[in-house]
Amino acid sequence: MRLIAKLLGGALALVVAIFLVQGVASETGEVVVLTTLHDTTGETSTTRLWVVDHDGAMWLRGDAESGWTQRALAQTAPLQLERNDRHYIFGVASEPAQVARVNALMRKKYGWRDQLISLMAPREDSVALRLTSDL
Repeated sequence: MRLIAKLLGGALALVVAIFLVQGVASETGEVVVLTTLHDTTGETSTTRLWVVDHDGAMWLRGDAESGWTQRALAQTAPLQLERNDRHYIFGVASEPAQVARVNALMRKKYGWRDQLISLMAPREDSVALRLTSDL
């Protein structure tokens, strides 16, 4: 019985450690705050994300199934983004051809953090979102 309790305790400690490391990884490095609108209620939601600069634009990477990605692509109003205590207004466009490029840029910028998060959420089916100020 003690062996089972130790195994269960060890497994629980491992799960907690993984979640703690994932939290540290996802919140270190540069993190921006994206504000999107809900279609039905008109309320706003904020999401903390990683961003990279490339080809004269800011790029985000998301999961096609995630709520923030769907809201960002569906809304007609400009997105609001906070980066380094500055606020920006952007239009957003999905650019499927740039997924591999954005994944590589994220890997380069965020290093071990991106590798760790990628183990839990594979990046192959990500959505590359280009933020532009051409509104």
